[in-house]
This record gives sequence, C-alpha cells and structure tokens, in this order.
Amino acid sequence: YLSTNLDFSVSPELAGLAASGVVAPSKIITTAGGKKVGIVGATTPLLPGISSPPAGIMKNWSAANTEAQNLAAMLPLVQAEIDRLRNAEGVTVVIVMSHLQGAQNEINTLVPGLRGIDMVISGGGHELMSDPDDVHILSYGAPVIAPTFNTHPVYSIDLDGKSIPVVTGHFGNRYVGEVKFTLDDATGQVVSLDDTRMIRVSGAAADADRVTPDATLNAAVVTPVLNYVSALNAQVIGTTAIKLNGPTHASCTPAPCQYTEGVRNAETGMGNLVADAMRFAGNTDVAIQNGGGIRASLGVPGNVTLGDTFNILTFTNLVKRAPAMNATQLKDILEHAVGAASATGAADVGTGDRIRRVVLDDGTVLIDNGVVVNTDRSFSFTTIDFTANGGDNYPFAANGVVFENNPFSITYQQALADLIATPKAAGGLQRVNAADGDEITVNLYGEENAFDRYGRLIDLNVSAIVAGQTFNGNAARNTIVGTAGDDILRGGIGADTLTGGAGGDRFVYVSMRDAGDTLVDFTPYADRIDLTGLLFNLGYTASQPVTDGYV
Repeated sequence: YLSTNLDFSVSPELAGLAASGVVAPSKIITTAGGKKVGIVGATTPLLPGISSPPAGIMKNWSAANTEAQNLAAMLPLVQAEIDRLRNAEGVTVVIVMSHLQGAQNEINTLVPGLRGIDMVISGGGHELMSDPDDVHILSYGAPVIAPTFNTHPVYSIDLDGKSIPVVTGHFGNRYVGEVKFTLDDATGQVVSLDDTRMIRVSGAAADADRVTPDATLNAAVVTPVLNYVSALNAQVIGTTAIKLNGPTHASCTPAPCQYTEGVRNAETGMGNLVADAMRFAGNTDVAIQNGGGIRASLGVPGNVTLGDTFNILTFTNLVKRAPAMNATQLKDILEHAVGAASATGAADVGTGDRIRRVVLDDGTVLIDNGVVVNTDRSFSFTTIDFTANGGDNYPFAANGVVFENNPFSITYQQALADLIATPKAAGGLQRVNAADGDEITVNLYGEENAFDRYGRLIDLNVSAIVAGQTFNGNAARNTIVGTAGDDILRGGIGADTLTGGAGGDRFVYVSMRDAGDTLVDFTPYADRIDLTGLLFNLGYTASQPVTDGYV
C-alpha cells in the first residue's frame, strides 16, 4: 500500500510492514527498456472518521480542519515525494495513485496543486468513467450503472499549465480500466497517451478480454468459498414481507428535490431493522447504527438467510454498550443518527442546532425546541465499536460517554441474525408458525419515507417538499385520512376525526366548532394547525398571537 501522508511508524505492525516494503510512500517500477516509473500514493484525510487507524497516523492533518483544508495540507507531502523520485532516483514518469473518496478531489484539488506528474489514478468515489464507445454491463438494453464521467480519462491542469489525465474505475469487480503510454526511448518521458478504455467484467463469451479460469486455482480457492457461502445462503432464519432498502448512494437538497431514500441519507426500514438489532443485542433503551456499516439491501420479499445477514453487515464490527447516558449527551450524538426514538431536525443546519425534538418510545420527551428538557432520565445505549471509538466522527469521547469493556461482545451481523431468529416471546422477531406471518413485516419496516416513517425521524427541510392532497369535509362528522405527502385537512363544522399520515400536514381551523375535532396523529415541528381562517372569522385584527397563523 502506497501513501505519502501516512506515518507508518505509529504502530509496530505498520512499522514492520514498512520495513519489509509492504507499505511505503512510493514505488519505482523499471521498464524493460530501463526507464523508471514512479508510483506515488495518497490517502484521504477522512481516514480517521471513516476507518479505525492508529492514532497519529495522518501527516499534516488536524481534526479541527475541514476536509478541504486537510487536502490542501496533504499536497506538500505528495509534492516532496514526487520531487525526490525525479531528482534523487532518476524517475522520468510519475503516476499518482490516490484514494480521496471522489475523483472530483483529484480533478479540482490534487492535480491543480502539484507539478511533475504524468497521470492520476483516483479511487474511493465508485464513479464509472468511460467513453461513449466503451461496452457497458447492460440490463434490458441500458447500462446497469450510468457513467459519472462520459470521457476516459478526464483532464485537469497542473501548476505548470500541463494537461494531466485522471482515470478511475468502478467498484465490485465490474470494470477494469486500461491506459497505454508511449515513452521516449532516450528521455523516458511520456510521448503520448495512445489508448484508454473501460473494460467490462461480465464473463460474457462475446467479450474480447474474457479468459478461461484456471482450473487448479478455481478448485483450491473459488470452489471452497462458494461452497461455504452456499451453506450460509441455504440457512433460512426468517422471512420478509417487503423489500428493505440498503445503501442507496443519493442525496437531497431542499426543494425542488428528487429524493431517493437510502441508509446514508434517510431513515429506512433496513436502517431501523439493524438499529433494532443493536438494541436487542445490548438490551438497551437507544441504539445507533451508522449508514456506512450497512452494505446491501434485501431486494425482494421472501426468505431471509444467514448469508443475507453477512451481505448486509459485512464488517467485523462489535456491539458496544454504554450503561448510562443523559439527554445532553444524546443530543450531540443525535446530530448523526437515531434508533428507538423520535427525532425532529433540519439536515442543513449547523451541527449543534439540528435536533429540535427527541422522544423515546415510552413517550419521554428529552429535547423540545432544541433544548434539553429532561435532565433526570438516564438510559442505556448501544452502537458498534467503530462508532464508539469515534468512527464517522461520532463525538462519544468528547461527550464523556463511557462504554463497557466487554471482550465477549458479538458482531453486529450476529446481532441481526439473533433478532430475526429469536422468538417474539423473548423480544425477537421469530414467528412460532406460518399463521404468525413474516418476521420482517410491513407494519414494522415496510414504509420507505424520507422524512417521517413511524413518526421516528423527521427532516424539516425534506418534509416540506413532498406534495400531498387537500381534503375538505362537510357539516357531518367526517373521518379524513391523509396521504404520505404534505396534506391540507379541513374537517368542516362537525366533530371530525383527522389523520394526517406521514408528511408535514396542515390541519385547518376556521370555526370554534373545530375544537371538537380529534387529531389522531400530530407531530410537533412537522405538522401544523392553521388558525388563519379562525382568527379572520373571529374578527381578530391585532398582532398575530402565533407566527403566520400557525401553531
């Protein structure tokens, strides 16, 4: 592994790997013609937040810096290694191989901040970069993955004004990129970039690059793994009535917005299932599971196997339990995620001010209008060791949260399998017989709603953009049920029963008779009671006692 901005001396294990040449800042490859090509590595400054490296491993890095600031601070380290290779080692071609979590970082920051490079290979962004004539993996005639970049490579201008090619592949062994250079026999410098292409890895007989697997390697390596995985996939531990949405890589900004829910950007049935598994494993009041630890979906209703739990939760993350946490500590933690509580917030507000309201499942209000209102309640808490140790920048240590040091903890995959396979009488989901229905039900985990599923998670910015319907009652006693969108409900003068459903709904009051209405569901800060018509009909013309006529 190559990286100029990692200090491999911070642990004995890494120091040993460095001494044996397994990890290093760079690597020199000598061509058949005797020319030296230098490969220089760089690692994302986000590493301490997205992984669990030893303390102090990042060079020129500060936790107080933004990602952009840490990227800028990394550039001198990369440049110094480039200069050393060219000036002291006789290298004539330099390729930077970086993993900066998105090719835009290489295109917009890395290349413009360096000189003396000939190409950049980007990693970590999962982008597909391909030319129009590249052959894609297809489904029903269309590419399974649409290209992020429609040329391969993409060019960026370095400090000397030189146009530098940037290439990146996809992930999951779907594509392999190929680049061909011509070097000058005398100088060893790059003369031309002759050919580039993105090669699909499909196994299709028509693919020119298809190879026949080595039978010996297949029998020794592939077949035993396939047999083991097949055994896991044959072990059914439950059933699901619905699809569960996993790691959809999509984002949403305030209106207008096309919102695709996934565990990285919204509350989902899959996210709730895993968080519930964490609660079950720790026997706690509250649980948090980070979105990055959930790696797959359950694509169709039907059997759930032990193999599915490994596909969904692929890491060796261990369940960690904090026996006592207070609401002040929880508020800071809930700037990131939540399980087993109702949270209302605004995603685009700065950290520290996002969470507006938090209610535990037992009805205990911990936070209201952004203020901790319950300082007496203590509750237990579960997460995985990755986040407990500060992964994904969760501020457990900064908030003084103390976790139990239990060496016998189970993995989060085992926690999920246990929740599904444990009988309902013991707190799990397992049915006694077929008449009990599925373990994973529509009622518990079915609705995919970006801003308010079950009343447990509400993003004030997203919730305001989902179109709903207007419902108008009459003089009778109406029962009105809204949609999943932002509905307007007017019951009329009867004693009505109004259910807004999911969404940011508006219950309109125009008469004092509306005081006899029953609101079946009302979520503070998302739903509103509109008193504008009532105030007008009462002849109230003084300053409004409520903002814009809303409660």
